[in-house]
Amino acid sequence: MSNSPVQIKFKGYDGFNHIKGCITSYIRLHLPEDDFDFMEIAVHEAINNAIRHGNQSEKAWVTLKFRLIQGQKRDRLIIRIKDEGPGFAVNDQFDKISHYLDFQNTQQLECGRGLLIMMAAADYIVYNRVGNEVMLVKFLVKNSQDKASPGGINHADSCE
Repeated sequence: MSNSPVQIKFKGYDGFNHIKGCITSYIRLHLPEDDFDFMEIAVHEAINNAIRHGNQSEKAWVTLKFRLIQGQKRDRLIIRIKDEGPGFAVNDQFDKISHYLDFQNTQQLECGRGLLIMMAAADYIVYNRVGNEVMLVKFLVKNSQDKASPGGINHADSCE
């Protein structure tokens, strides 16, 4: 079973600052306490990359989508961030940062820390072929303390 996605479109850092509280609320609603801070940072990094490196403009749109997919054994929180830029060579960038995956000597890394954070926070990440959309997936173990609600987020209207 899948809940309807929540989609937010905004422009630049002003728009991002306007919706940060909505991002926090949605992530905290669906992730356990020990995961939500790191995932929030990862989403912020993806958005910063979309604005700074992807769009290279405060006037281009960034699209943020959240979707909770409910499964029998575990749920998945899927977060997508897409910019209007030309994309980048994803495999080349992953090759550049691959020897920093142990998080040692990252101060020598000129760029790519955001990718490392996303890789560490999400269970997996996928970029589209163009390189202008990233999908972060976090698996949620079902238990009696599961925070995910079958109705999804009820206050999404305040985030648009």
